[in-house]
Amino acid sequence: MKTTLKYEPALVGQGHSTWPRSTLIAPSRLTFAALLVTALIHGVGIVVLWELWQARPTLIAPPPPLEISLITPPRQAVPQEQIPPPRPVPTPVTRTRPAPTPPPVKSAEEPVIPMPAPTPVTPEPEPMRQAPPVVAATPPPEPRPAPVEAPAPPAPVTPPSFGAAYLNNPTPPYPPRARKFNLQGTVMLRVLVSPAGLPEQISILTSSGVPLLDETAVSTVRQWTFVPARQGDRPVAGSVNVPIRFVLN
Repeated sequence: MKTTLKYEPALVGQGHSTWPRSTLIAPSRLTFAALLVTALIHGVGIVVLWELWQARPTLIAPPPPLEISLITPPRQAVPQEQIPPPRPVPTPVTRTRPAPTPPPVKSAEEPVIPMPAPTPVTPEPEPMRQAPPVVAATPPPEPRPAPVEAPAPPAPVTPPSFGAAYLNNPTPPYPPRARKFNLQGTVMLRVLVSPAGLPEQISILTSSGVPLLDETAVSTVRQWTFVPARQGDRPVAGSVNVPIRFVLN
């Protein structure tokens, strides 16, 4: 701190001493505050410089260079298609006619015989290869169905009969009224014969024109016995036509 000596002249007539005196005057508060602020600014600057020094960037050594080498993959051997050797081109045989012998020239110079120009050989074009034909797969033949055996034909049917003598079938009687009036005619009956040989059903196919004669024929045939129809060895039912004739002698 600085001290200031101030000299003042002696005041006369105010009861003071006439001798000069020095008085020690302390610095004012303003000066002290200015000094304090200056010291703080210097201190702050020093701290800031120290922090900047501590935070200075450090030099980082550059990384070593990377060496990159490209590895070429080995080439695979490509199988080459075997190309058949070209066919030898036949050399055409050119027949040259013998040059006519020129007549002798009396000059001393020898005659110049012209040589035939060479014939260009054109190679024959190689025939084109045709791909083998593609044969479509033949489908397997469909299995043939097993032959179906046809059923055996039925045995023929023998129709019933009524003319055997051992049957002893009675002859239809001639009605008296028809004989009186001279009535004649033929009746055709359709008889269904059972396997036992008996008539089961009788119907008139053709009438005689006289109801009396028709009724007599039907009633007489109902009493007959028939040989039944047969199919093979067994008797079966069958139908037969029975004609009945009424004739006057």
